[in-house]
Amino acid sequence: FEGEQNASGCQTSFSHVSHNESRACYNSLQQISSIVNQAQILTDRREQEHTFFFNAVSHQLRTPIAAMLSTADMLQSTMTTPNERHLVQEMQAAGNAALQCVQDILDYGSILEGKVFVDKLPFSFAPSVHRVVRE
Repeated sequence: FEGEQNASGCQTSFSHVSHNESRACYNSLQQISSIVNQAQILTDRREQEHTFFFNAVSHQLRTPIAAMLSTADMLQSTMTTPNERHLVQEMQAAGNAALQCVQDILDYGSILEGKVFVDKLPFSFAPSVHRVVRE
């Protein structure tokens, strides 16, 4: 195997390797190690930013939406005309849709972080399709 080179360009047998070649291989390995370390630092930073973003979404959006929905619930009992009740129902529907959207974003973040596990459960497809078609 003397004189053969591996993927990084370093010789696999070092009995005839000059000092310069040895130094070049060492420098190459140092550069690769540095690149891997930088990639790990960037990955860790990215994960921290994801966590911060999803926590901010959770607090900054869910809290006001929940307050709006609570207010709509209180208003619902005081509305006297059908039009007023309809407007409050529309507000509740929009608030619930926004809350579901926020929850979907948070779920996506959990999936990215590897915090979601899927269980294999029996599922009957036909009844579900029939139920969707009926509705």
